[in-house]
Amino acid sequence: MEDAGYDYKKQDTIYNTYEQAKSQAFERPSLEESMKLEDTVVKYGQFKGYQQVSHTGFLTEYIKELKDPKGFKKAFIMSEIIQRRF
Repeated sequence: MEDAGYDYKKQDTIYNTYEQAKSQAFERPSLEESMKLEDTVVKYGQFKGYQQVSHTGFLTEYIKELKDPKGFKKAFIMSEIIQRRF
């Protein structure tokens, strides 16, 4: 049969630990009281290693070269390759 008088607060140790921590929270100093400005580490550029580098595609570079007037020779060769006669 099921125990109808079961009280989890009396038998679980987790609840007791939580209640003790809750009662001690008012006695501890807050973060504003315990933090000192000298302890703060300020480094600029420490997250540069995590920035994503944009990669240009192979096709984009070809299009850029073909649009350039100096790249006329490449454009002509590419058009001959793409438009096969045979």
